[in-house]
Amino acid sequence: SIAQEGFVRVRIDGEEINLSKKIDLEKNIKHSIEVLVDRLVSKKGIKDRLTGSIELALKVGNGLVIIDEIGKKEHLYSEFFSCPKCDISFEELQPRAFSFNSPFGACNGCDGLGTKVSIDPEFVIPDPKKSLIQGAIDPIGEQPRGNWYSAILKSLAFHYDFNFTTPWKKLTEEVQRVLLYGTHPGEKITMSYQSEKFKGEYKGKFEGVIPNLQRRYTQTKSGQMRDWIEKYMAIQNCPECSGARLKPASLAVTIGKKHIQELTEETVGILHEFFNNIKLSKRDAEIAEQIIKEIKSRLNFLVNVGLDYLTLNRSSGTLSGGESQRIRLATQIGSQLVGVLYILDEPTIGLHQRDN
Repeated sequence: SIAQEGFVRVRIDGEEINLSKKIDLEKNIKHSIEVLVDRLVSKKGIKDRLTGSIELALKVGNGLVIIDEIGKKEHLYSEFFSCPKCDISFEELQPRAFSFNSPFGACNGCDGLGTKVSIDPEFVIPDPKKSLIQGAIDPIGEQPRGNWYSAILKSLAFHYDFNFTTPWKKLTEEVQRVLLYGTHPGEKITMSYQSEKFKGEYKGKFEGVIPNLQRRYTQTKSGQMRDWIEKYMAIQNCPECSGARLKPASLAVTIGKKHIQELTEETVGILHEFFNNIKLSKRDAEIAEQIIKEIKSRLNFLVNVGLDYLTLNRSSGTLSGGESQRIRLATQIGSQLVGVLYILDEPTIGLHQRDN
């Protein structure tokens, strides 16, 4: 128990209590129990005791400690990369967290590819000038037809006040969104159906044409059905990372108010200027000194060999032979090898005439 570990006082729900007294707590109520580790008067010569007390408090509090300035305010500190108030935590920053080739950094939605094969609204609505009755939504054809799906669309038309003869481009954004992506989560509307044999209504939500196609594509075992749905699919940016390939935690780390994806979208010339003019605090400058030095050295070489127009996220398959050779050369020179002679075979292939 806390008393057996040598502690004398605790704070329960904000009230300080001595452990020598009997403590009765309501078992059906969640309580805040904090161990009082030490009391100190701010003066010279308390550094060693303060250090020991904080270390003990962090051990007892599983990485959390509260510093209470009597009569002023309390300070909550954590030894983890987390916020105890909003329950957001980060793993310790490592190089692999910034690589989309590593599962530790890659976006969970696209596995680091930056793109996903998904339903493209432009294929679903090939001609926005058409109305629903003319088959504006290609997968469901001309509507209404008198079937169950048509009854749902009629119920939507009544609820959202739109007409089947109105051209798609003239429908409101809300109506277009509901038809393509479905009703809001938790929102239910009255669906009515009537035929010669059956009549009734119920409250439910509309799935949406695009989620319906996506669900059927993943669930069906029919190759013919998959081929039909693939007509409406295209390679698009991942909706979770917007093409950045990395997890939100990795993109939350910034330098000069830019995360790694924003920096890689810039050209070598702009990045060269960015890192030459970057302003860091004294502490950050000491930490990043060697890294910044390496970055500047390689960017400076790329600028000197005429590759300042390249962006860092440029696909290697789109580079010319001369560009590839210069980039590899920049990597080699950056490794500070000595006693090495480089012989380049036609290094100007693919470069602009002015750089020859």
